[in-house]
Amino acid sequence: MTQLITTTADLEEGMAALSLSDPRWQPIIARTGIPPLRRREGGFPGLAAIIVSQQLSVASAR
Repeated sequence: MTQLITTTADLEEGMAALSLSDPRWQPIIARTGIPPLRRREGGFPGLAAIIVSQQLSVASAR
């Protein structure tokens, strides 16, 4: 089942489910905490922003 993550509570619920499904995640989550919820514009503008950001990251890593 696909579920959109729209709130911090959704993100926390997903991280809890992840740590239950694979206990190796528990120390990682305990150390780093819950990642921030990042929201992007939907549709093509959001997709384009993600692609451009990724391309810039790859280029700067070289």
